[in-house]
Amino acid sequence: MKVLLDTNFLLIPGQFRVDIFESIDKATEEKVDFYVLDVSLKELEKVSKTGKMRDRTAARIGLELVKKAKVVKTESIKNVDTLLLEAAVKHNFVVATQDRELKNRLKEVDIHVLTLRQKKYVKMV
Repeated sequence: MKVLLDTNFLLIPGQFRVDIFESIDKATEEKVDFYVLDVSLKELEKVSKTGKMRDRTAARIGLELVKKAKVVKTESIKNVDTLLLEAAVKHNFVVATQDRELKNRLKEVDIHVLTLRQKKYVKMV
């Protein structure tokens, strides 16, 4: 299974102390390859420098953890949510996100979504 990680999902370990990789493995019960968009990395870098202190710390943790993921290059100036949706459709990714609007858009085109529940575990919705 190929899982595309949204920026907000990479903040979870620093915010809630949840191992997203282990939790995703448990939720999917299969071998998982992790991916992240290059624009998501840029978002994380920006938050790590200019966000609130708590978010900066979470972003720095996310930047360390994202080394486990393969980077998907994008060549567009579209917003990140649209790029995530397009990449999910094109590459048959499951998307890990906390963004409610993005989750709804993904469900409309039958893309599976992983999300954090009760600040403790990841679940496929």
